[in-house]
Amino acid sequence: MTQSIHSHLDLLNDFGFKYLFGREANKDILIAFLNALFEGQKTIIDLRYSPTEHAGAEKIEKKIVFDLLCKGTDGEMFIIEMQRTEQKHFRDRAMYYMSRLISQQITRGKSNWEKPLNETYLIAILESLSTIASPAPTCRMSL
Repeated sequence: MTQSIHSHLDLLNDFGFKYLFGREANKDILIAFLNALFEGQKTIIDLRYSPTEHAGAEKIEKKIVFDLLCKGTDGEMFIIEMQRTEQKHFRDRAMYYMSRLISQQITRGKSNWEKPLNETYLIAILESLSTIASPAPTCRMSL
């Protein structure tokens, strides 16, 4: 007797997480998950999966690899990270990932801001809250 792979997936490891949420065939599951997280404050009707590897503009910049990266219909970016093991500097890594996506939105050589930045979200699914126990970043901005 054969059971489907879905009954044996561990959604807290990279393979299971990406198998369920990272495939075009299951896009509706990811959209429903994100809409549930935003609780009506934002409504996602469609997503486009984007490449998960981003090399730096310079050779000395660290390459980053997202678990999932999606773009919404209004241009907003969603980084979705699954972190099962404790990582001492996860908060720093999350800020670095976000800053890379934000800084890539402005084209080199433009002298002024011709368009607003797209909204960028990082959704971190953590098994251990001690992963984010590092001190909060000191940079804050409210407009």
